[in-house]
Amino acid sequence: MKDPDSVMVWGAFGYHGTGELVVLPKNLTVNKERYLELLADHLEDCFIACQSEIFEQDGAPAHTAKLVSAWFEWVGVDYIRDWPGNSPDLSPTGNIWALMKCRLRGRDTSTVPKLVAQLQDIWANLDPSLLQNLALSVPKRLQSCRKKKGYPTKY
Repeated sequence: MKDPDSVMVWGAFGYHGTGELVVLPKNLTVNKERYLELLADHLEDCFIACQSEIFEQDGAPAHTAKLVSAWFEWVGVDYIRDWPGNSPDLSPTGNIWALMKCRLRGRDTSTVPKLVAQLQDIWANLDPSLLQNLALSVPKRLQSCRKKKGYPTKY
């Protein structure tokens, strides 16, 4: 989630919960090295908290870099290797970001610290059934994408 007057965050979730919502430094450009540092610092704890078995990420260049793929192999993280580019319909994380943005309405986000506190509160209080439904929706999303031959889906 990134806007000119906001913050950028990284977070991961699974069927069993969320990992830490990580607030990234202002104006950070996420290249492959910085992304790898983020994963190395936070992914293991997230996998434990979420009880995850597989990691999904979009096809952003930093995510698909050989350096990052090699790290996944080295640490033994199972991940989806061939995620279609330009496929926002497939990622359930997009649903989470949209929900969080909606829930920010009416809250005091007048300063960056207040915005961060509100985001962390929303993240910490995501409904477990929402997370479960989104996690379970991934196979259906993939099937729908195949059926639509890559064109937009209902997701």
